[in-house]
Amino acid sequence: MTSQQRAVAAASVLISSLLITVALSPQAVAAGPDPTSGGSTWVDGPRLERPGGTLMAGERPSRASAAPAGNARTAQARHPESHGNDPLPTDVAVVPGEFEPVDKTLVAWLVDDQESSADQKTYFTELVRAASANSRAVVVGGSREAVDDARTRLGAAGVDTSGIDFVDAKLNTWWIRDYGPIAARTTGGGKRFIHTKYYDDRPNDDAFAARAADLWKVPLSRTDLESEGGNFLSDGAGGCLVTTAILDRPLNVENHVTAADVRDRFGSLYGCRRTTILDPIKGEGTGHVDMFAAFTGNKDVLVGKYDPAYDPENAQVLDADADRLSAAGYRVRRIPMPRHDDGVFRSYTNSLAVNRSVLVPVYSDDTENEKAALDAYRAAFPDRTIVTIDATAIITTGGAIHCTTMTFAAR
Repeated sequence: MTSQQRAVAAASVLISSLLITVALSPQAVAAGPDPTSGGSTWVDGPRLERPGGTLMAGERPSRASAAPAGNARTAQARHPESHGNDPLPTDVAVVPGEFEPVDKTLVAWLVDDQESSADQKTYFTELVRAASANSRAVVVGGSREAVDDARTRLGAAGVDTSGIDFVDAKLNTWWIRDYGPIAARTTGGGKRFIHTKYYDDRPNDDAFAARAADLWKVPLSRTDLESEGGNFLSDGAGGCLVTTAILDRPLNVENHVTAADVRDRFGSLYGCRRTTILDPIKGEGTGHVDMFAAFTGNKDVLVGKYDPAYDPENAQVLDADADRLSAAGYRVRRIPMPRHDDGVFRSYTNSLAVNRSVLVPVYSDDTENEKAALDAYRAAFPDRTIVTIDATAIITTGGAIHCTTMTFAAR
């Protein structure tokens, strides 16, 4: 999500011309012309079959399967062009803050009659509507059928699709924040995509960064550090946030990654001069920082707050996180965290700032905290319009607006 990221934006023609079908081999094949780069090709990665059903944001399916379609180690070994590792970059300056001007907003579209409820379809329709009203929206279909479904549903809902690019890509899940490349600004004023290893049972998702890099002609750096985009936040000035959940990722455990290693690697990958490692919400499946925190400026951050009478353990966790951020020099504004009696961890910080607007999730089953949460956003973004999107249907699968989008900064 970088600021010099969009040098190719002037050539932004509808990506719908990309939607062609090709026969796939174990090697990368040219999938068709890249409409943003004057006729060069988008090199497609391996297209393995998507597991049945929509995977939860933090769900880890069986890691023991020997079937190539479900084993990332096999996919990574057979397809280094889309799953390999690269030398650490030496030219990354910073990852822009998400509150900075945005050029593109990516949304993964996997909604179909077999896998998604009517409310989930409505959620993604309203998400694309809001994103396209404030930036160039890119709908990344999880299949050709998903792209057709997106065009039909968006059009029927009255969404103006003339400002939307459509890309056909095989995907496992709609959690594009986690596997979409993070866009960094380089020391030379250019841009670089950064991709950490994603869950090993989601090889199509893990391959998407390589496809995106070729599509937009942006250099890509891939690393053997296992992490997800939802567990990374940048203040746009060299300060970064992550939770201790990164240390528990299987590949990182296997490689004996320490907190010091994370800080060192984040310095090279994201230009982080200060990495604050926070504790995640206990019991919440992803362990991601975006479930309880959001930057609203270089020195300003929203941090969730639980009622200690309801959840004393997580109240203490988030209070300690807030104190840690305050000690790091940030101005901390607290925002209420809803109850989770049903095991669903709703979050108001899982939001997205998109130019003139801020997209904030709301929940039909948590009206008691909604006003206070929206007031916190209005105070944090007094010059922007707060747009609410009902995320009740999507939060049950482990995330909300931030988890289902990826943005690239305008410069």
